[in-house]
Amino acid sequence: MSSMYFAIYQPRALSGRFEEASQRLQKALALCAERAQGAPFSFFAPMGAIEGGIGLDALRFPWVRARYELAVAQVASAARSASAHLFLPVWGNNGVEPMWCGPEGTGFRKLDAPVCLAPGLAVSTPQDLSGSVAWRFDALHQCWNTGSARPEADRRIWVEASLAGGEADQIYVGRSRLSSADETVEADDFEEDLRWVRVETHAEGTPSVIPADGRPARRVVLGDLRFRAAAAAIRDYVGASRSSGIVLGLSGGVDSALVAALAVEALGEERVCALMLKSRFTSEESVRIAQETADGLGIRMEVRTIERLHEAAQAELAVDVGRLLVGDITDQNVQARLRALWLMALSNRWGRLMLCTSNKAESAMGYGTLYGDLAGGFAPIADLWKREVRDLCLDFNRSQSARHIPETVIFREPTAELRPNQRDSDSLPPYDRIERVMRAAMSAEFDPACWGADDLSIVERAASFAFKRRQCPLALRLSETTLADFDLNYGVNRSIFG
Repeated sequence: MSSMYFAIYQPRALSGRFEEASQRLQKALALCAERAQGAPFSFFAPMGAIEGGIGLDALRFPWVRARYELAVAQVASAARSASAHLFLPVWGNNGVEPMWCGPEGTGFRKLDAPVCLAPGLAVSTPQDLSGSVAWRFDALHQCWNTGSARPEADRRIWVEASLAGGEADQIYVGRSRLSSADETVEADDFEEDLRWVRVETHAEGTPSVIPADGRPARRVVLGDLRFRAAAAAIRDYVGASRSSGIVLGLSGGVDSALVAALAVEALGEERVCALMLKSRFTSEESVRIAQETADGLGIRMEVRTIERLHEAAQAELAVDVGRLLVGDITDQNVQARLRALWLMALSNRWGRLMLCTSNKAESAMGYGTLYGDLAGGFAPIADLWKREVRDLCLDFNRSQSARHIPETVIFREPTAELRPNQRDSDSLPPYDRIERVMRAAMSAEFDPACWGADDLSIVERAASFAFKRRQCPLALRLSETTLADFDLNYGVNRSIFG
């Protein structure tokens, strides 16, 4: 029986940060060389390991391409010094080129798959490694969407490499893996990771992969994948924006409760600042439930009132807009914008990122105030329907031993509390109906001629509010079809409905 060592490197996306990405790759190669103790080993990294997952158009500029190629050359040099067989898709003149660099080589050469690394042992990769793209996390189907299959019982091992973590509105689940016919060694979800694996070739020629880094082949993690995806996206977006933490408003509702839980999961309690901003229409129940939410998550929440600001705004605006009556839509929007003013002041003062707590149904129906409760730097749940928000809260509670979201929050009737006795149901169809109709409308089979007037009115309303969504914070993509995709088709063509 013979054995060889393999490493699979799963980096976070660092678009435009070629030098940093190159240094991380070189550090991983050096660590593997230390483990290999002078023996050759194979090192796999995904497409995007140096250039990241977005911003690729910039590579058309010569000075950007030069920086990128320098970073690639530094990694190749480090691989040769480490006696590593480096497998890394890079950008060439013809697009992505799956490349290989051996310990004795002077540069990259085009990879032919399968590649023989030892007598009787070959390595296969998805589409010669060009398919090891950092696949976007598809929460709708809860899977890692590569379309590749487990290897057959032959003399090959199968390698899949991917990016992990969040970058702008994208989230990459990761799960880079090395597989033989009898075992798979897998990297952690959403995390930068490096797996060190021993490949043993038996007398009959079939290989086996065995973890050699003291970790189990696969880590079992409880909880909904979408929750962990959104938390990872917040963590990485806060880091990319160089913010010190999070600020958000807690209203006593389920949406802000979930966003607070995600922020705590991403950054820890001490980096999350929560405010309950009362108005004259805020009930004591809302204040109490918001405090229970903060206590359940272990975060500090301050209670403030916007009443004096509200009174001043009414008085000063009267010269131009007249008296603002109770329940007037202008008065409701003034209150929402005063809350955003307060939260953004904290964001500016303390360098914290403000999170928007709007969900997918509210966004579809335009149920939110521009520059008010739709303000913020990032919208982590804008691609989750109301039902999904509740489901994730319940799942979070099941997966936690200490933190929790009170069930009174999860099942409370939604209300904006911008006028007396206000309920979301006064202005919106039921949330489950919005989800049902909009899911169908965002499918390829949508045909308005087959729809009733009541359901079609929901789609028409959604199309009419595309202008709002265009001005909202960057929203995390957590499903196969987002409202941004819907807007590309109907946002500027809403008149086609009649």
